[in-house]
Amino acid sequence: MSMRSRKFMKKALRVRYLLALLIVLCIGIVALVYFTTGLDKYTIETNNIEFTTEGFESFEGKVDDELNKEKIVSENDDFIMFFDETTTIITVAEKSSAISNDPADKEKLSNYSKVYTTADANGSGSSKSNFELTYASSEVTSTVNGKYDAYNYSINYKNELENTFEKHYAVKYLDDAVQVYYTIGEFNSLNVYFPQEYFATIYKPARCLYETAAEWEAAVEEYETGYMQEVGSLANTFEERFRGNCEIVVKMEKETATKRYLVSKSTEMTVYSEEARDYLIDVVFPDLESQGLFENVYTKEELDEEYSLDTLGNARWKFKKIPAELTDTDSELYKKYFNNDNSPLTNNPFMITTLYENYFKNAYQLVKADGNTVDYSYYKRNINPSIAKLTHGLLYNAENDKIRVSAGLSFEYYDAYYIDQYGNEQPFYSSGFPARDEEGKFLYDEEGNLQKQLYTPQLVSADNMMRDIEVYGLPIFKIALEYRLDKDGFVATVIKDSIVDSSTLEDLIDKEQNPEEYAKLNTAYYVADINIFPSMTQAGPDREGYIIVPDGSGAIINFNNGKSADVAAKYYDNDLAYPNQVKTEEKANLLLGMFAFVNTYPTKGGLLGIIEQGGGQITLNAGVNTDSKLSYVSLNAQLRGKEVVKTGTVTDYKSFNKWDKELGDSDIVIKYAILDETETDYTAIAHKYQQYLIERDGLTYKDNTDSLVNDITFLGTFEKYALFLGIKYMTADTLTTFDQAMEIINELYDNNVNNLSVNYMGWTNEHLEYEVGGSLKVAKVLGKTASMRTFYDFCVNKKIPFYPELSITTTKGYDYILGSTNYTTRSVSNEEAIHYQYDLATGRQDKKLSKTYMISPLFYHSITEKIMKDFAKLDIFKENDNIGGFYLTDLGNQWAGNYRRDNQVYGQQAIAYQQDALGMIQNSGNIKISAPCDYAFKYVDSAISVPVTSQMYKAYDQMIPFYQLVVSGLFDYSTEQINGLTNRSSSWYLAKALETGSNIGYLISADDPSKLLETDYTQYYQAYYANWKDTIINFTKIMNDLGIHECKLTSHEAIDGKLVKVTYTNKVDSSKQIQLVINTSENASTYNYGGTDYKLDAYGYIKL
Repeated sequence: MSMRSRKFMKKALRVRYLLALLIVLCIGIVALVYFTTGLDKYTIETNNIEFTTEGFESFEGKVDDELNKEKIVSENDDFIMFFDETTTIITVAEKSSAISNDPADKEKLSNYSKVYTTADANGSGSSKSNFELTYASSEVTSTVNGKYDAYNYSINYKNELENTFEKHYAVKYLDDAVQVYYTIGEFNSLNVYFPQEYFATIYKPARCLYETAAEWEAAVEEYETGYMQEVGSLANTFEERFRGNCEIVVKMEKETATKRYLVSKSTEMTVYSEEARDYLIDVVFPDLESQGLFENVYTKEELDEEYSLDTLGNARWKFKKIPAELTDTDSELYKKYFNNDNSPLTNNPFMITTLYENYFKNAYQLVKADGNTVDYSYYKRNINPSIAKLTHGLLYNAENDKIRVSAGLSFEYYDAYYIDQYGNEQPFYSSGFPARDEEGKFLYDEEGNLQKQLYTPQLVSADNMMRDIEVYGLPIFKIALEYRLDKDGFVATVIKDSIVDSSTLEDLIDKEQNPEEYAKLNTAYYVADINIFPSMTQAGPDREGYIIVPDGSGAIINFNNGKSADVAAKYYDNDLAYPNQVKTEEKANLLLGMFAFVNTYPTKGGLLGIIEQGGGQITLNAGVNTDSKLSYVSLNAQLRGKEVVKTGTVTDYKSFNKWDKELGDSDIVIKYAILDETETDYTAIAHKYQQYLIERDGLTYKDNTDSLVNDITFLGTFEKYALFLGIKYMTADTLTTFDQAMEIINELYDNNVNNLSVNYMGWTNEHLEYEVGGSLKVAKVLGKTASMRTFYDFCVNKKIPFYPELSITTTKGYDYILGSTNYTTRSVSNEEAIHYQYDLATGRQDKKLSKTYMISPLFYHSITEKIMKDFAKLDIFKENDNIGGFYLTDLGNQWAGNYRRDNQVYGQQAIAYQQDALGMIQNSGNIKISAPCDYAFKYVDSAISVPVTSQMYKAYDQMIPFYQLVVSGLFDYSTEQINGLTNRSSSWYLAKALETGSNIGYLISADDPSKLLETDYTQYYQAYYANWKDTIINFTKIMNDLGIHECKLTSHEAIDGKLVKVTYTNKVDSSKQIQLVINTSENASTYNYGGTDYKLDAYGYIKL
């Protein structure tokens, strides 16, 4: 080693240098681990309609007489679809209902007795609309929002300025569909063009109005500390802005022959401010006298006695014979003394006084101060439609030279002109007011001329804010819907890529796609959501029928049930990207992406609504309104993410909506299958929906069991606190080892319970607290991998399906550096989606308890890939034994979006990421899902915790096993664990299992769960096997003796509020059936069968 090297090593080995090297080395290792390990993003493209504006025909300017109200768009063997070009309403007719078979009548809508229309063509207002669009301000501080219906704000928009109706839509016809591109919004609203209120102008109190100086001084102080503090500046008030404190009368000479008005200044002027009056007396008039232009005859003393009051209580003085050199707005004297910083005189030279008084001021109604509810006088907009256009011209039209003149019962418009200083005729433009800066100072151009200011929507907004009124701009949007006929009915698609609002406008203009078309759209508003066909599925008091809501097992709302109640719930549950800080009441859980609207009188039929795209973004609204006498159901689709953000303290806070800057990435596609008169009972509708799912997803009948399957979930290992030398630490313990599980199974087999399906929770080294990123290893306290393999071989020998639990979309923590920061999904406000357990006393999240992280869908693929590889290394399952599978509690039954900037995932995509993960898992074994949604059915081999009831909403009239009717035969399904988180009796569950054809689920612990008392798992206190052995044996005997599991559930009928009759049809021989009558209530009842009354105890049954 050279001398230089030895010196370097000696120096490097000094403590301080060694420490620095270690720090650098550690940072390098951390950086290396961070950048070379972790989860990879995986993206899935959404299958949307490719939208183009080419081929659309604009209907703007067209009149109804030119349009076809019954244009045939498409037809097939069963249906024919008509399109009304005047309303864009779609009508689908059943060909079998044709009144006449004459080919000439085929194209007449009146020839069909059974039709379905997307809106009410004969209705009024919004009932004629195919949709309602909700919007909101894109400004965080603004609370402005609203709703536009397609008919009043696009199809038949009323132009309030012109008092005419306009069309703002375009149409494109396809082979079997029609697309309508709606431009929707406020195109010229009075709300946007004219402030709703103005402060009236109150000038500083004049001394002549008060007897004593003390009274006057008190009035001035109140004026300055009250009124002026409120308005800020007189420039913000009505009269001062549009008239000024000096009103110069304008002469108008009518020339009937040429239909013109000659405008010239008169020599009269009215002054409304004592300060302006005194300035005239003290400064202006002496100057005019010195120039020989004026002989002053006015004194302050005389004027103190010769005044009048205007309607606001301002003193005013009239001056006559004022020289034209002063009143001529082009003169140097006018420029010297009016509208500048050196003079208090103000005047609006841009608006003819007569027009100001007759039109603009008449457009507002004065509300006087009363010292009680109204502190200061103000003007409230009250524009008569007949003067709206004229008033608009005074504010917005720079070249407004028209004056309206009565001509009998109508009006004519005369041109206004004046003679300039050179004797030439010039058009006189009457509009606008003097421009001022933010400090209220007048603005001039480079040549020294006073600048004119015209109104803008932004100024309207600012004026409204002065009066605490929030209105912004002209909200105008574009959105296209496609209406397509198919073999079952028709399909409506909200085309995502057609939507134009403030978030998409800039890109469209940058791409130069019709920039002149988009230039008129406002940039301050977001599209929020869309209510599709709100009036199509409504029933009045003269109709009978019901609505199917797929809440839990299913529920029915009868038409006109007199309850005046509703239900609103999001399909596939709420977005878990938004944790609830406070425990809320359980909401409807819509596991099936459908609803049904069924007519039973006077005609039989209806519609089966099916969500084909957009699940998770769609909310069902259904109910009965006794005031409007309507029964209704409709779908509302969220097009943009929103979060309600609260600022302040727990008790004193403000809330506002924070919107995602990007639109959701999926089209919204809803299929409306038409129900014929044989498909009006819910059993038939369930069968129709099942057949739809079979066709859509390629489902097959997997339920081949012929006896009750007891679905057993074993609780394995958990962590608890222990003490060593006074130090608290975590140690592993067990509730059920694999050996104990085998003992329990053998005991059940000895008691003729020999058809089981086994799930295992808490089988890894992470116990019941699975963390993403860790290695997948069998818990040591359970006997490691060898014990699990032995247990699996045991299950294979007894042909018991075995499902160890896996977590994909949720985690209790991360084994990655900055794991939560990188992988936890986020809300619109960029908050990590972390769910805590709730404190039982306060109902609020308790952050001392265990927490659950919601993982971004972008990482489901990577997580699943890793878990499947790790599990394969355990070498537990054997090929082709069809015994091994995976128990999934967080996949296929819930969803979370992700709203990180540039990484947004909405409902439909979140579902697609889950389906991708399910497909990967399916390649490695069978799948059991807890309460699966229908989008997961094609991956399901068995289901657990399938609800046997729905929420107890007031709107519901009956709870039905609709879910079970749909899935019966497709796969085995079990009730929720009857000894889990429930306070229901076991007898109730038995009755529900008989009613729904369900297997029964149990949560089992070999050891007494009392050992969980000092842990976070006290919810499992009912799991002790010793307490449930007899129930398992007894229920198995009852169910197998009845033989219903040799069958499929094929019919369900409510007899009364307590009794139901169900029919089971043999899976092999459909001629064999079993019928049961079941008492689903806690009170005894009777049922008459064959002339004999049979008593049914609480939750009892009889076999017919």
